[in-house]
Amino acid sequence: MYLKSQNRCFKRSVITLLAIASLPITSALAQDQSFEAESSRKLGGGTRVRSVSGASGGKIVDFAGARSYAEWRVTVPEEGNYSLAIKYSNGDATARMAALSVNGSRSSASGTNFPTTGGWRRWGDVVLKVQLKKGVNFIRLTGLRNGPDIDLFTLRGGGPTATPTPGVPVPAATPKAPAPTPTSLCPRGYLYTTGSQMIIEGT
Repeated sequence: MYLKSQNRCFKRSVITLLAIASLPITSALAQDQSFEAESSRKLGGGTRVRSVSGASGGKIVDFAGARSYAEWRVTVPEEGNYSLAIKYSNGDATARMAALSVNGSRSSASGTNFPTTGGWRRWGDVVLKVQLKKGVNFIRLTGLRNGPDIDLFTLRGGGPTATPTPGVPVPAATPKAPAPTPTSLCPRGYLYTTGSQMIIEGT
């Protein structure tokens, strides 16, 4: 076990706490965050909420015409890239299109394709990557011609992601010789650190 520290003695229980505190956080969301489409804070352009049997929560948002839209408020703990799964239905023989925007910025110039699901009571999922800021965000879906019926959103993952700089080589770490092991620097039951190496002493 290694620990960055100045030379000193620690009780073993303290070392355990220090090791736990240094574990990295790998995900901004502890679990998936789902919200019903009918919880939209704003509807416009002919969009309406309808009751549909088999839908999550018993209701869907129906994009009834061109430029119909719905907007949702989402709060996340960290800025970063998130995965947004949209549960929808499209009973047409061809795909329907809708444009997704986050905080006023459209995610795709051509819009998002929602393929046919083979019926208005059959469901599919479209998964998109969205960039969210820490705190409150506004997600808007706007139908292009006629949009799909939207049932449920599920937000996953997130958090900051390290971006490597292209063309810059990363030097290999130079191995260091281990520090000499002290013989009697700590009392019994304590652990000694040399600044980078932890050595059991006094046992």
